[in-house]
Amino acid sequence: MAGNTANAGSWAMGDVLIAPLTAINPAKGAAFGIDWKFVGLLDGGQGFEEGRDSDSKKHFAWGGVLVEVSDSKYEQTATFTALENNPVIRQLVYPGSTFTEGVKGNQYEGVEVVPTKEKFKIAFQTQRSDGTIERKITKNYATLSGWPSKSKTEDDLESVKVEVAIFPLYNDATGKYELYDVYAGPKA
Repeated sequence: MAGNTANAGSWAMGDVLIAPLTAINPAKGAAFGIDWKFVGLLDGGQGFEEGRDSDSKKHFAWGGVLVEVSDSKYEQTATFTALENNPVIRQLVYPGSTFTEGVKGNQYEGVEVVPTKEKFKIAFQTQRSDGTIERKITKNYATLSGWPSKSKTEDDLESVKVEVAIFPLYNDATGKYELYDVYAGPKA
């Protein structure tokens, strides 16, 4: 039998963190700095979904012979579903709005405004049952891709489905556009 079962596994926990553009990405498995804020409980059944898209065009020679396939307009997105209504989620979903928090996290008041796109750093972290983590932290920034959809029903937890667009950072030394700092291993 080919393969190695040590390379397969499920993720016991997952987190999403948001930070301003000035926040420093932690090295390897080091703790996140004080600028990084957890979005709270996530829907593990939905997990993190990464989407990639580009416009592809097939080029043919006479006689219908495929010669080349070119791609342009590459786009990377990430989606997660938050289960909490907390200050971090409210600011992410309603940027520019002002809320005054009450004694408990679910008590607040304020003014909700028509949102505007804001740039922020985002980190996705999953953890296996053995404590091994995997992190993807934006090299540049992310913005909301469309507007999050909220769901409130009698039978399910309140949730907010969030999709973000990931903007790459051009690296002069490599000549490549970089999306994430990636780390997989033990926590530091």
